[in-house]
Amino acid sequence: MQSTRLCDQADATARPLAADELPPSPVELATELIARSGVWRSKEQYLATLFILQPLQVLWEQARQQGGAAQLLTPGVAAQYAKAQSVRSAFLHGPGGSGKTHCMTEVVMKVVRHFLGDMGVKAIAAHNSSARLLLGKTMHTAGKMRGGQSLNQKHLKPASRTRRALEKEWCDTFFLLGDELSLAPPPLLAAVSTRAFHGRARSAQLKADESRQHPFGDVPVQVLMGDFFQLNPVRSHTLLESLCTSPVPGVPGKTKEEDEDGYALFKNACRNVILFTGSYRFLDEDLPNRLNIMRVPGGRPVPPELRTKVLARVQAGPDDPRMRLDYVLDA
Repeated sequence: MQSTRLCDQADATARPLAADELPPSPVELATELIARSGVWRSKEQYLATLFILQPLQVLWEQARQQGGAAQLLTPGVAAQYAKAQSVRSAFLHGPGGSGKTHCMTEVVMKVVRHFLGDMGVKAIAAHNSSARLLLGKTMHTAGKMRGGQSLNQKHLKPASRTRRALEKEWCDTFFLLGDELSLAPPPLLAAVSTRAFHGRARSAQLKADESRQHPFGDVPVQVLMGDFFQLNPVRSHTLLESLCTSPVPGVPGKTKEEDEDGYALFKNACRNVILFTGSYRFLDEDLPNRLNIMRVPGGRPVPPELRTKVLARVQAGPDDPRMRLDYVLDA
């Protein structure tokens, strides 16, 4: 009996794993999520997802070859493997409802979190409403900056306590997602990049005076999103100016050093631009018709039939059947 058990153990140790026993790779997991989330319906969403996840696939394969794939969830491990990679940056541009946020939250962020944990993802936005949509943080919070703090680079070098907080915040970030860039003041984008640099400078072995040369401290994958067809809500500079050869209407005439830092950072992100087209937000004409009425100067009455249709789409509370995970929208 003892000999049989030893033989069985030896056979189990020597037996190669079957294909269905191998852990899924990032691309394999992404493929499943793409199918579930409907991202496959949009060419832009599909290609953007694979383009952005490719560096993670390379990192995973490298770690697997060295027997360290299971350790990628350990702080510091993924950062060591990522040192051999160049930074991949991209700007996703397109109208509201074109799927920019959808493919990032439903596929990319889930895949990165699966392999690297929450520490591998950093989602930021200029405003709290946009940050909440990503389950992320405002740029001020992620950069450990106070309201009203100077955003000039020379004032952004952190004290020891703040540096430790920034290191905890940014040290293990592999994927950075910044949303609503059309609404982000250029100095704020530059400032959060500088603070991320200080949070990663030691672990990434970056020179302290080279924050401009290493946006966001060389986070391996940097994705910024926005719709520059949106109107700027206030009279301020916009990152769009970095790509324009003529003055942009409605912005101040003078720029500051921190504005120029924001322009340079955004222009760097635009080395790879993916244009999203179409809109998947409205499956019928009810809400667009309601918005068209709101745009009429002075307003006009909403037809009773349209009002009924719009009110029927208001979520009625936790018992609303549309809140169930298995609910499928018709058509």
